[in-house]
Amino acid sequence: MLATLTLLAATALPMSPTEFARIGGSVSTVNGSRLIGQGTRQGYRGTAVALDLEAMRFPSEYAGFEIGLLWGGTAVPWGNKATTFRLEGALDAILLASPRGSVIVGLGPGLETGDRLWWSPNGIRGNVGGLLRTRLFPARDVAIHANARLDLFATGDLASRTLRSELLFGWALGMVGVHWTRTWITGGAPNRTYLDDQLGVSISLGIHG
Repeated sequence: MLATLTLLAATALPMSPTEFARIGGSVSTVNGSRLIGQGTRQGYRGTAVALDLEAMRFPSEYAGFEIGLLWGGTAVPWGNKATTFRLEGALDAILLASPRGSVIVGLGPGLETGDRLWWSPNGIRGNVGGLLRTRLFPARDVAIHANARLDLFATGDLASRTLRSELLFGWALGMVGVHWTRTWITGGAPNRTYLDDQLGVSISLGIHG
């Protein structure tokens, strides 16, 4: 196994600082509080597993696009093994790019569904988000990715905003990472802020175009 990984690393093509595709899986813990009735707060804990696919393409020197897809299941007290689905896209712009890394910003829509989205009607939530991606290549076939996406607008019965962040470490084709997502939900009587946190780890295969 080690010999195979060493061979892959030795024969891999030079990494692209911009174009990228990844497929992988993750496991996470879910913690938060939700609104019951008009103003009762109820805490909850759960677990989530997911498969995700991500791809970025830059047909021009400074502009490109990306798409991300996630499918999985979340076990929470009110929706055991509830299916979760997320689809996002964005138009991207390169702020900085060199053989050693890149800084990319983007803006685009997203759609998320699942029983755990108690703050959205029928468990369906649309949004428009801004994103920031930074990549560093400290050595040949070694990559570090730092990504963040923040909702600028979101639908739902209650006001909400989600921040999703991820840190990935890659060598050759393999990648491992950690991710953290927080959603702030505001509403009820009296008006309160509720939190939904997701913290987890991931493993994936990545290709730098």
